[in-house]
Amino acid sequence: MVQLSVIIPIFDTPPEILERCLNAISKISKVNYETLVIDDGSKKYNYTDTIRKYPDTKLYRKKNGGVSSARNLGLKKASGQYIAFVDSDDVFAAKNVSWNLFKKNYDIIIYDMAKFSSNCQTQIFKTTGEIAVNDALKIFISGTKLYSACAKFYKRHFLLSNSIEFNSKTINGEDALFNLDCFEKSPSIYYKNRVIYLYDFTASHYDNRVKNNLPIILDNYLYKYKKNLMIIEKHNFSKRYKINIENAAIRQMFRIDLILAKADHSVKKCAQEMHISLKELSFKNHIKYHMVVDNRFSLAFRFLAVMRKIRLRSRRTN
Repeated sequence: MVQLSVIIPIFDTPPEILERCLNAISKISKVNYETLVIDDGSKKYNYTDTIRKYPDTKLYRKKNGGVSSARNLGLKKASGQYIAFVDSDDVFAAKNVSWNLFKKNYDIIIYDMAKFSSNCQTQIFKTTGEIAVNDALKIFISGTKLYSACAKFYKRHFLLSNSIEFNSKTINGEDALFNLDCFEKSPSIYYKNRVIYLYDFTASHYDNRVKNNLPIILDNYLYKYKKNLMIIEKHNFSKRYKINIENAAIRQMFRIDLILAKADHSVKKCAQEMHISLKELSFKNHIKYHMVVDNRFSLAFRFLAVMRKIRLRSRRTN
């Protein structure tokens, strides 16, 4: 019986980076597992020789359709009791996993993550133990700690019986929407305060995605924003949660304008469609809102964008 299926989508990942990822997964020793590498139409590399080195690993090839469609193919091919999603440039720390939790049959088991470049742990909840769905939803809408589909184990039967998969039309926030779909089905959840996943984040990757796919990025963000509002209303959460997501939304719109180095009209339209209550914004975000919706601030965004690039460069060199 396969207890765990690890799904890794790849697209032109350098073979040595994929090997680093697979080497880490090969350290799994206390459960029967399979690794499914889904090649989403890579053009630069053929991974056959790399995959041959790992007997528990299968390679599936498909036409390019994005990370969500690759993961969905992995879900269809998987046979494990639990599913784990790993990105090819990240590292899974198998030694930190409490494998006996699989015997408890929780629908979702959540662990912590950490950046490669930092020892700082992203602690999601205060203590280890069972988590109520409402508490998970409150954390979800309060920030980004629960957005990622990585560092989690999903019971395959739970996903299949609830027809949960990734939205292949989404290129930004697909993990968050996947988790939200899960939480809305009232799963049993267990949280372990331990890092099992090291991830690589490069600001330039997100910047390029914004520049190349701005209309879809904004549409995805607006959809997620409205879903969060629906959660607040449905579960009767206090007003502070709405205030939190409104402030976060303006910070995000401001960040996008910074990336674009201008007060972009489509970003302005997106911000206006959120119908944000200005009186609830913090002082800083009140200023950011007016910079986003007022085209007179394009010069200021050019200056701030230059300063941001300088700051990011200095971080890379330190």
